[in-house]
Amino acid sequence: MKIISIFIIINFICGQANYQILNSASSFDEIFKNYQIKDVEYSFFHTTYPAEIDSYAISVYLNPIIKQQQYDFYLNFQSLDFGVLKDNISDYSFTANENLVQILTSHSVNQNLRYLFGIGFINSNIDHYKSNGVIFDAQISYKFSNNTIVGRLENYGKIFKNYSNTNIDLPSTLIISLNKDFSSVKIIVNYEYDLNFSDYLYTVSSKFKINNNLNMYLGLNSDRKDLMNGDYIDELVSGIKFGMAFKFEEYIFHIATQNMGPAGYSNSISFKKIIL
Repeated sequence: MKIISIFIIINFICGQANYQILNSASSFDEIFKNYQIKDVEYSFFHTTYPAEIDSYAISVYLNPIIKQQQYDFYLNFQSLDFGVLKDNISDYSFTANENLVQILTSHSVNQNLRYLFGIGFINSNIDHYKSNGVIFDAQISYKFSNNTIVGRLENYGKIFKNYSNTNIDLPSTLIISLNKDFSSVKIIVNYEYDLNFSDYLYTVSSKFKINNNLNMYLGLNSDRKDLMNGDYIDELVSGIKFGMAFKFEEYIFHIATQNMGPAGYSNSISFKKIIL
């Protein structure tokens, strides 16, 4: 049970601060901004955020069902559950959640060039308030030598039904990412530009190959200084992400944790079956 002031709820609704699901990761790779398109048969992902907020994501490879060979199709479902909220003035409890369903298709033009398109329907509920809309994602990646450059457009779309008369755009983002592979280390440099607020974010992540079955991950964002609060140790780890991936045959298991400043930590677990 979470206690919130009614003033925060009013600001949340009237300010159209919905669709936080579009800013929450739906996979382990998204936590570390690794946007390379990978062939996965199915996957499950779960993140626990502070204040008992939970995010779930499931992805399924559709080609065995639709018998398609030239293009790869995926069905993704993601849910962000805020749990039971309580107005501490009127002692009124209610629930809030957001859900996203997407159909994605990818195609390899050749060994180096690959692209992806996706369309999704998003729905948000806060008590008896409802809002929904449609989003589009597009990505192109090109591999050369030991490098991969990715261009990506996220969350471009339209809200059909608003909580209020206030029209707020979806958090559309333009992303450029460079992946550099060394023998045992992979560096990911990521630049994100918010098309609505003309704001930007830099992310640097590293993947360390311990052995053929175990990888370690470390990442940080350029906005980590905004999360700094507390003593020296708290400031040192603010905004830093740690992760681990263990591979067993065609299965990969992940765990990750991210410091979110004064709010606390988010913790993630996932597993997926890759297409060999």
